[in-house]
Amino acid sequence: MNITRTIAMLAVSLIVAFSLVVARARSQSADDDPNAVAVQRIVNDYSERMNRHDAHDVASLFAEDADFTNMRGDSHHGRKEIEAFYAKLFDGPLKEVYRTDTVKSIRILSPEIAAVDGLWQMRFTLAANGTRGPVRDGLFDYVLTKQNGRWFITIFHESEFAPPPADPAAK
Repeated sequence: MNITRTIAMLAVSLIVAFSLVVARARSQSADDDPNAVAVQRIVNDYSERMNRHDAHDVASLFAEDADFTNMRGDSHHGRKEIEAFYAKLFDGPLKEVYRTDTVKSIRILSPEIAAVDGLWQMRFTLAANGTRGPVRDGLFDYVLTKQNGRWFITIFHESEFAPPPADPAAK
């Protein structure tokens, strides 16, 4: 009877210990995952570099063979094309832009692939006549790949929310 009781107590102890380990693993946030932290840093760097209006600096976050599609459907392939596109924007409508990006989720799909879903907002865009445009909001989705120990944006897609309809009562 003592042996049976000892085995039962050992089994219960093992089950409880295993359950605690599983619960701890499930409760760990993305902040505990070094890959998720590095991916979050790329998103933060993107916003910061956009706000410095430096096309080369922004493009350096992209993989050499990256695919980029912006909210207007403009697509570019490769870091050099992406840099040229940003240079044109920073000389024109995004000369004064201030952008914020907020991550909704980071999914580490493998040690070398991550997906990011989030929201963006831009202020101080310029219209063709030089006046400031309205605040713009939208969604972004990135696929990042780890190359030689460093994360890069490999696929970049963003879309813009439609502006709210004019309030007829406001006239």
